[in-house]
Amino acid sequence: MAYPHANIKCNLYMKLLFGVEAVDETGNGFVLKLKKNIYKQKQAGRVWYEHLKAALEHTGFIASKIDECMFYKGTTMFLCCVNDSIFMGPSSEEIDDAIEQLRKQDSKVEDKGTMQDYLGINIKLLLDGKIKFTQS
Repeated sequence: MAYPHANIKCNLYMKLLFGVEAVDETGNGFVLKLKKNIYKQKQAGRVWYEHLKAALEHTGFIASKIDECMFYKGTTMFLCCVNDSIFMGPSSEEIDDAIEQLRKQDSKVEDKGTMQDYLGINIKLLLDGKIKFTQS
């Protein structure tokens, strides 16, 4: 659940959830004022991307000029697609350091180990150090 980590940049309100009723003494109903980004709002993806980009740039990553979902720092690359992301690079120490720096910014980063599959792409580290990508 990536989107709720980003703060909202304007006042947004939503109706109470189905089945929840609340009224004051005059019979007026209530709405909820959102504090965080939620899925299905029009700007949710953009708000999340700006939040992620700011966190990555704060730790020294530079956004690619060709693909705004790719960031670089030293020999480490960060790739995001909607709310799935991966770190890639030859140095596990650099990747671990990048993850730790993001966690210090209250980013909820999960390390799920060595990649074997990402968005339907099979990833295999070959003995010669190359990476093979396949899709079935």
